[in-house]
Amino acid sequence: MFDYNFFDMNKMYVLLILTTIISCTQLKGQDPYDELIQTFDDYRSLIKQKKYDKAFDYYQQTFLKYVPREQLKKQISEIHSNKNFKVQASNSEIVFLSEIIKDSANNQYAFLRYTSYNQFKFTDEASEEYKTRIKKMFQDSFGEKASYFENEDKVSFSRDGEFVAVKIDNDWRFVLYKKKLRPYMHLWIPQEILNMLVFIKNGKNMVNRK
Repeated sequence: MFDYNFFDMNKMYVLLILTTIISCTQLKGQDPYDELIQTFDDYRSLIKQKKYDKAFDYYQQTFLKYVPREQLKKQISEIHSNKNFKVQASNSEIVFLSEIIKDSANNQYAFLRYTSYNQFKFTDEASEEYKTRIKKMFQDSFGEKASYFENEDKVSFSRDGEFVAVKIDNDWRFVLYKKKLRPYMHLWIPQEILNMLVFIKNGKNMVNRK
């Protein structure tokens, strides 16, 4: 004769395990750092696939009012329309992520620095004089971060980029942090918050996500 209580207990045990797994997954998804890192990875994946218009959706809307996506697309198009070379974004990694700070409205902010790895491959249209000039330009600009591979006729290089990440509603969005944009950062990030983020950045108060 079957012991139905035994099977019912087993079902309850399995259900309890599944509920625990789902709960842990949901808790992990709610972690703001995990959300921020995943959002950045999604953004960089679109860049790697050259889906720039979708990638620009990850920029803060107020930022795009001052730096229109059409302007960004034009700059990228000019690079990719050059017949002498092809540029391919490769992998990227976050090298610095600050602690997340909040303003009085409970909006969240963080400073993020990343390294992207890229390839600059010459086409058959490129002359030797052009290659020499471009290779020197990369060497002067990136130093040891740039390498020329003669057998593949390409330059591989890495460069650092910086963002201020902002979460105002439910999604993280990014504001480019560049030297030429610093005088205008207060248009997108409250000055007090920006000062705190820069202080954290300079103090290298990095969040350990390992």
